[in-house]
Amino acid sequence: MANAQAATVEKPPVYLPPDRSEIIRVALVGAVTGAATGLLAWLIGRYFIEPVFCRTADSAGICSASGNISFYVATVTVAILAVVALARFAIYRPLVVAAAATASLWGINNYLGRLSWLEYGLWLTLLFGVGYLLFYWLMRLRSLGWSLAVALLAVALVRWLILL
Repeated sequence: MANAQAATVEKPPVYLPPDRSEIIRVALVGAVTGAATGLLAWLIGRYFIEPVFCRTADSAGICSASGNISFYVATVTVAILAVVALARFAIYRPLVVAAAATASLWGINNYLGRLSWLEYGLWLTLLFGVGYLLFYWLMRLRSLGWSLAVALLAVALVRWLILL
């Protein structure tokens, strides 16, 4: 009798299948994160870094790097808010999704900076949306160890592709 019950026990799936509403939520959070990062970076650079640090010649280093500094501050700030949004939507492993997407797109402003503001915003929106979807999909693996290993590999691959 015990053998018959043991034979019918199924192993849990390796991958947790997402539903359509989760995919849409993650894509929206990623897209809003990208758009908000670009907007917040511009606001920080324009209304904080330039007025405070670009008044004297002594701070020329900070002033010349104001675009990068403001983008990095905005990226971290918006990523923290994205973790909160993903957690409120009950997305599986929200911290890892946001951290991996942020790490993979870190410094993307150096490549998009030559575009017009509209193209810059659209590319940030698209790249962050796709990045959040990619790492959301990778975090659906049941094993945390495998998820983290595959996510680290994906971050390295995306960073390598960006540097090409």
